[in-house]
Amino acid sequence: MKPLMLFCVCTYFATTAYCSPADSSNFYFQLALQHQQEGKLKEAGTTFLKSIAFNPADKKVIEAYGSFLFESRKFLLAGEQFKKVLAIDPVNSYALVKMVEVSSALNRFREVMMYGAKIPEHVKTPSLQFMLGKAYYYEDEYDLSQQALNYVIKENPVHREALVLLGKVYVDLGHYKKAIEIYTNALMLDPYNANMLYEYGLLFFTINQPKETVKYLELAAEKGYKVNLDFTENLGLAYLSFDIEKGIAVLATVLQKKPNNVEIELQIANAYYRSKNYAGAVGRYYKMYLHDPNNSRALYMMGMAYQRGGEKAKGIDICEQAIRINSDLAEHKILGYSR
Repeated sequence: MKPLMLFCVCTYFATTAYCSPADSSNFYFQLALQHQQEGKLKEAGTTFLKSIAFNPADKKVIEAYGSFLFESRKFLLAGEQFKKVLAIDPVNSYALVKMVEVSSALNRFREVMMYGAKIPEHVKTPSLQFMLGKAYYYEDEYDLSQQALNYVIKENPVHREALVLLGKVYVDLGHYKKAIEIYTNALMLDPYNANMLYEYGLLFFTINQPKETVKYLELAAEKGYKVNLDFTENLGLAYLSFDIEKGIAVLATVLQKKPNNVEIELQIANAYYRSKNYAGAVGRYYKMYLHDPNNSRALYMMGMAYQRGGEKAKGIDICEQAIRINSDLAEHKILGYSR
């Protein structure tokens, strides 16, 4: 071989070996993306790491690897990658947004708020605002939660999850009528959602509309809501307000599981008292007193029921007995009546 040709061949092989695509970060990066697209997830993960090994400061590759991990639901590992990006570029909007997503997936609401505060307003999409609204809600930052969720609903009026969460905000603030308005809008989008129907019914209970409560609780059960003890107790208590015997029948199933439940017995006794069924009230208050002889309030109300039922002397004696157990009852009003 002629010297010049030998030199060219050697140079060609040397250059080719030195610049081999397999020796570059970009080669492995593109290969990792190809593996990911083909569903070869194990190979993709390994190849991403090879690409990063060539250039640990390549934000593009680290971001892509973090996104790959996030899509694979490896949230902790994904967060580690996005934190590396932020160590290089603390105001990197993409990494900040992804850290909000990672933190939200892990229910780390303080971190959602921390990273969200660093994101420019123009970058905050409705999806991101919903995650922020959720984080603010669970951290009791109700004003901020309202702002974020109202933004989501303004941009997307049919965002059911945002409507429901905003309804919960109003519930926690005690704005029940506003919460009902929001839940009404949410149910228009998903009228047979059992969980929403149940929560909707309980909202009516809080504003003293027991018939509406029963209507929506029973509809929730019809649509698949799990009828557990809490459900049955709430349904029974709602019935007590307008159909005592039906309420007692419903609550009987709860009392089978929770015998001598003081709160339920008290609600039944009070319902009898309010409806002027004083004999029924006496029986329930007496049952509570037998279960707990220190229950001076039950004894006092039994005395009041006797008085209201026409046995004034007997009722006064029982009230005096209750006052001897608890002198505070002498001045205390129960259900609007005093001794």
